[in-house]
Amino acid sequence: MSEQPLSFEQSLQQLQTLVEEMEQAQLPLEELLNKYEAGLGLLKKCEQTLNQAQQKLENIHQQLDDSK
Repeated sequence: MSEQPLSFEQSLQQLQTLVEEMEQAQLPLEELLNKYEAGLGLLKKCEQTLNQAQQKLENIHQQLDDSK
């Protein structure tokens, strides 16, 4: 069974949790690197989602301008 993709909010929450864990814990280097890598993946997903939302907003504004 495949997992559902994380929503933007879930990805952001996981990213915040990872950052907090990395800032507060004395973790072994390997674990820090794994968390950092996971964080980069989550950050990329959040950025893609935000870019898509921005593009949709720009399209909406363009449609409104074209209808004037």
